[in-house]
Amino acid sequence: MRITTFGRLRIQTARGEISEGIMQKSAIAPVLVFLLLQKRRPIPSSLICENLWKDSESEPSNKLKNIVYRFRKDYKELFPGEGLIVTRDGGYCLNPEYKIISDMDEFDNCIHSSERFLDKGARIRFLKKALHIYNGKIFPPDCADAWIEAKSVHYESLFRKAVNKLVPLLEQKSEYEDMVEITNHALRVSGPNEQLYLWHILSLNRVMAYEQAQQQYQKAKGELADSEYNKLTRALQEDNIIFDPA
Repeated sequence: MRITTFGRLRIQTARGEISEGIMQKSAIAPVLVFLLLQKRRPIPSSLICENLWKDSESEPSNKLKNIVYRFRKDYKELFPGEGLIVTRDGGYCLNPEYKIISDMDEFDNCIHSSERFLDKGARIRFLKKALHIYNGKIFPPDCADAWIEAKSVHYESLFRKAVNKLVPLLEQKSEYEDMVEITNHALRVSGPNEQLYLWHILSLNRVMAYEQAQQQYQKAKGELADSEYNKLTRALQEDNIIFDPA
């Protein structure tokens, strides 16, 4: 079973899958993510409710009980036995008998593997895989609650550090098409910054995609602060890349 959390929420099993939209309608989505982050530890219902619905007007413990009950009932064919969410030691947790792989686990493994190898080729492979796994903040991305915000910031920081390690390695090997792909992905999922735009425009220029490079330079003007845009312009000029003014 695989659970995707970066950018969207999805559960894939051998018997079928559940999409983010369905889980949001049933209100099980935040419960699943919260339990996934606990690494199979049983969590008392009071603690789950305190984190997820501390401002709820209805009785949170009854709300949680009903949500879990409906989920177990509606998806018993996908999750044989006790189901995906079980009760252990007075709390809820993900079924410890299920083999569950999350994209967070996969991302962590790739980052750790990239740090173990001295060979540049191996480091590049693992860093590429890690960056392709990360597709945005942990679901739900607009949640600012403490239970998820720290983890989201943690993985976003790891992603940016991985980009900062990978792009120079690709540049050393003149793998500019991969640089274009990686920097474009990074701009999409982690937002604009001067360094990413610099790498992206430089790599487009290296593969002779001059019109696209010009378009990205114009786009950067609308997304970066004036100080960052001016810094970007100077860095490009140092590389003899000069665009027509916007």
